[in-house]
Order: sequence, then C-alpha cells, then structure tokens
Amino acid sequence: MGLYIPLFNDLVFKYVFGTKENTAVLCSFLNAILEPFLKHKLVCVSLENPFNLQEALDEKLSVLDIRATDETGRILNLEMQVAEDSHYAQRVLFYASRSYSQQLQSGEGYAKLNPVIGISILNWLWGPSPRLHSVFRLKEIFTHEEFPNFLEFHMIQLPYLDAHQPLSGYSLLEKWLLLIKKGDDIMAHPNDEFIKELSEVDGIAEAIAAYEKCNADPKMRYLIEAREKAYRDHISKYNQAREEGLAAGIAEGIEKGIEKGIEKGIEKGIEKGIEKGIEKGIEMGIEKGIEKGRLEGMRQGEREATVKLANSMLREGMSLDLVVKLTGLSSEDVQQLISPKNS
Repeated sequence: MGLYIPLFNDLVFKYVFGTKENTAVLCSFLNAILEPFLKHKLVCVSLENPFNLQEALDEKLSVLDIRATDETGRILNLEMQVAEDSHYAQRVLFYASRSYSQQLQSGEGYAKLNPVIGISILNWLWGPSPRLHSVFRLKEIFTHEEFPNFLEFHMIQLPYLDAHQPLSGYSLLEKWLLLIKKGDDIMAHPNDEFIKELSEVDGIAEAIAAYEKCNADPKMRYLIEAREKAYRDHISKYNQAREEGLAAGIAEGIEKGIEKGIEKGIEKGIEKGIEKGIEKGIEMGIEKGIEKGRLEGMRQGEREATVKLANSMLREGMSLDLVVKLTGLSSEDVQQLISPKNS
C-alpha cells in the first residue's frame, strides 16, 4: 500500500464524503454533479448512514454507498464503484426503486413520495454510455417528453477524465473528479500552486484535509488492508472453485464426447456396412446372373443343336426309336418334330 491510499477506494471515499463532520464536503460535491440539472442549488444534506469506523471494522465486505436527503426531502444515493459489475444497470435500478417504494409506511398516500437520485462514480468503463457524465431519466420514446422526474441516474466514468491538462481547462465537476482519480499522486508529489488553485473550489480544501486525516489514521489503514485481504481471499476462492469446476467440466465433456463418438462411430459403421453390403450384393448378383445366363445359353444352344440333328436324321429316313436313342431326346420331343407342322 502506497503513502496515500487512492481516494477512489470505496472506504476512503466514504470516510471523506460520508461522515457527519464532512456533510458540507458532500454537499459541495453533490452540487458540482447536480447543479446543472436542478432548479435550485442544494443548501444542505442529511446523512442517513454516516460512516462509523468501529462498525466498519466488523464489516469487511459491506456495501459502502452514501445515502442522504436534501432540504426538500429528495433522496440522494452516492456510491464509488471500483470493481466492474456486469449487472450494474439492474442493480442501481433495483436499489433506487427500493429507496423510492420504501418511503411509504402503511396507510400513507403517494403524495409523500420524494424523488430519488442515484449517483455512481465508476472506476471502469460502462459500455452503454461512452461519456464522462451520463444522466438517465424516464422519457416518452417518440416525443422525448420527460416523465415526471421521480427517478434519475447519474453515471460518472473516471477513465474518461483527461488527467493531463492544465487545471484551468477543467469544469467544476472535473476538478472534483481529478481529486478522486489522482488524489494519491497529487498528495504524494505535492505542487503547492496546483493544490492551492484546486483548493479554491468550494469544499475541496476540506476534502483534502479529510483525505489526509484518513491516510494518517492507523485504524483506517488496517481496515483497508484487512478488507483488501478479505477481498483477495474471496477472489482466490472464487477462482479456485471456478478452475476446479472448469477441470471437472472438461473431464465430463471428454467422457461424454467419447461416448458420443462411439455411438456415432457405430452408427456410421452400420451405415457404411449396409452401403458396402448392398454394393457387394449387387456386384455378386450381377456375377451370378451372368454365370447363370451363360449356363442357360449353353444348355439352350445344345438343345437347339440336338433338335437340328434330330430333324436331319428324320429327313434321312431314320426311325423314331433310332433318333431317340442317338440324340437322347424323348420320344415325345421327336414325335413333335415329325408332326405335320415340322415336316
């Protein structure tokens, strides 16, 4: 862990913006985000879940969002997200909707419901919106007319902040985001003029003081280290379980593949065998047919020759009995030859 823990660490973020003594810092930061979209600047905010170091020591993996209400009763939910979340949109919608619906007690009317604004600072890129600061509201899809603004979402993606330009080129919000994104580097390599100019922004001097106090607190550093260790252990166990599951899945896949391969092989072998059998059968049938035809032809030729010989004998005046004896024909066959039809 470096000399300064990054301000985008969610524990440090909540220490700086989510303690009762720093509500003015939180209000200034929220105004930098929301003022262009509100009719009136926020005057003050009240924390619903202020950061408590002792409680945090027992909740190493707790969610560290900051919930506050402003002077109008509007609910503001601010969170710092370090790790990428593939279900981020569903999650923020779920929690904002729950914050909205849980305002009413049994028997209370809808008129008591106050708007909810969800604000997420993301230290990763959220694909659907390639902008530093995106704002989402409900709208009619054809006319783009806004639905009464009871739910609003702000997504701020730190990777889109250009951290290499002169401070004068930054907007009010971008100066705050620069402190969050590069605070550890700014404080570890102090430039008095740069920090002085940055501190002229309302609330940033107090935020820097809270940030320095957080980094100097040994209990906070212990908590952050313990939480990071618990997170690493959690990831390690997840990866181990994933690897074991992957290995088991591969083994089972190979086994199933062999089974399917054998089944397909047998099926293909039978199919090929039938094809070969039919082909061989046709070939043998042709051969047998040719052989049978040859023999039949020979027999037919021999008989025709014998009949021709018998006819010649009869014309020479030989007797029926002698012709039968010499040719091997039956007496009936010879008798047919000497009938008037063959005479």
